[in-house]
Amino acid sequence: MMKYKTYTAETLPQAILKMTMDLGKEAIMVNHRNIRQGGILGFFSKLMVEVTAALPSRLNPRINQSSQEKVIPPPPVSRKPVEEKPPLTKVYSPPKSTAGINEKAEFNLIHQEIKELKGKLDLLVTQRQVGDRHVCPDQGGEFYRCMVENGLESKLSERLLQDLNGSLESGDKEGIRRELVGRLEKLIEVGSDPWIEEEDGRPRVAALVGPTGVGKTTTLAKLAADFAFHQQRKVALITVDTYRIAAVEQLKTFAEILGVPLKVVFTPNEFSAAIGGFSDYDLVLIDTAGRSQRNTIQMTELKNFIGMAGHKLSTYLLLSATTKYRDLLNIVDNFQKISFDRIIFTKMDETITFGSMISLLAEVKKPLSYVTTGQNVPEDIEVADAAKLANMVLQ
Repeated sequence: MMKYKTYTAETLPQAILKMTMDLGKEAIMVNHRNIRQGGILGFFSKLMVEVTAALPSRLNPRINQSSQEKVIPPPPVSRKPVEEKPPLTKVYSPPKSTAGINEKAEFNLIHQEIKELKGKLDLLVTQRQVGDRHVCPDQGGEFYRCMVENGLESKLSERLLQDLNGSLESGDKEGIRRELVGRLEKLIEVGSDPWIEEEDGRPRVAALVGPTGVGKTTTLAKLAADFAFHQQRKVALITVDTYRIAAVEQLKTFAEILGVPLKVVFTPNEFSAAIGGFSDYDLVLIDTAGRSQRNTIQMTELKNFIGMAGHKLSTYLLLSATTKYRDLLNIVDNFQKISFDRIIFTKMDETITFGSMISLLAEVKKPLSYVTTGQNVPEDIEVADAAKLANMVLQ
């Protein structure tokens, strides 16, 4: 015998998420439809999605008696006798052609070769520019090439070398390097992190925002583990990323392992109440859905969520260390609409050039709080170190 329940939400993914959280992964969606709720005399009603779910009774689903879901009886069983059909004759099917697969592999190989050639051409152009500009005498050209090849913007590299004046002609290569590292270090603002300080007995609330695939959920788990285990803080988690069921399941698993509470929020109106429910906690960490900086609607939705918090938020913009400088500028420019406070760089282990990060920090004047160096929780996260990052650009 099957158990039937219905779930209502603003979007189909949110309704499916409610179904999965209530009945588990074994639940089956048998139907969904658009309905209207609320309003007065049929006016001002809101378009919603209703999902009908089924679950075998032997699985004993968790039924919430206080919910508004209604139980739907199973469909009637037809009494018409089943006609016997003759046995099917096995039909031979020739093996599928592998021509398409081979063509795809050949295309990927050509694409990779073109990419490698482009990289070599870019390097030759950079070296030619270095020779043509005569940025500085003697040791200067070598250091300029090193910084540009490591992703530091050419104009910034020129300015750093020109500020050294006569030091470049001294022949003291190691001394010039130390001077450049010191100047690069001054471009990176790190500062102390305010999360560990309590204010007026209220919890610190921190939201992690950023583009899709930057690693917000994993970074949030690392921070939660650090504050809960190493700093002995009372931590709670909230997620507003209901667009991806996998993201909620992943964070739910992290929360169970860490032994910290997790609240799933579906609408901006629920956001403030969720934060208020953790008033006796030291730190509340908020995971948000990945947003494309070029999608105006998505950015507006995120801004509305942050605006409905009803509490003072520290907003952290997560950026990938593998992203090009111009793309980083574009991301930062669009996320300025949310008024983020600090930056966290992720995927430091996936790049060999670090100059674009310093170029960005020198341009936007926002402090860098953390860098992540892998997928391991909670090990692969470090407090930002300006001197370490500056040295990596001149390796």
